[in-house]
Amino acid sequence: MSTNVERSDLEKKLREIQDEVDDAATTAKPAALSIGTAIIAGAVGIAYIIGQRKGDKRTTIVEVRRV
Repeated sequence: MSTNVERSDLEKKLREIQDEVDDAATTAKPAALSIGTAIIAGAVGIAYIIGQRKGDKRTTIVEVRRV
């Protein structure tokens, strides 16, 4: 029961696999892009909030009174 595998058979199968991978990539790309954008926006927001809190803690208040 030995069957010969020819080059054309391999090329055909690899083209089928490549087409499936390309289809999966094009369907997943918009979702990955929106998730990545949300993560970056969240990181920037957190950095902004942390920066504001550190600025409040380090701010010196000076009162000037005239006598």
